[in-house]
Amino acid sequence: MERFQLLNADIPVLSFSHDRTLIGDTYSNIIVHEPDKLPIRMKSGCTDTTLRDWIERRAIPVNRHHMEAVLGALNLEKQFHLSKKDVLNFFFHFFK
Repeated sequence: MERFQLLNADIPVLSFSHDRTLIGDTYSNIIVHEPDKLPIRMKSGCTDTTLRDWIERRAIPVNRHHMEAVLGALNLEKQFHLSKKDVLNFFFHFFK
């Protein structure tokens, strides 16, 4: 099981453990460090279910100025080639 942090700028907002199993991704040991900086979907409560839902729906906005670097890191030319797996792999690698 690996430990990750969700950051807002350079501020740790929450930390959690993640494990990939045969039945899917699991999230546990969620610790909220800055409740006022949580994503809107998690402000009413941060559970394994709300965290999983937020991660699965998370996308990199096309207008971000670092989009070309992200696409290059994934060996892609256009953002439309991003799969859910690609986004999660990048997310977990980048925010490790």
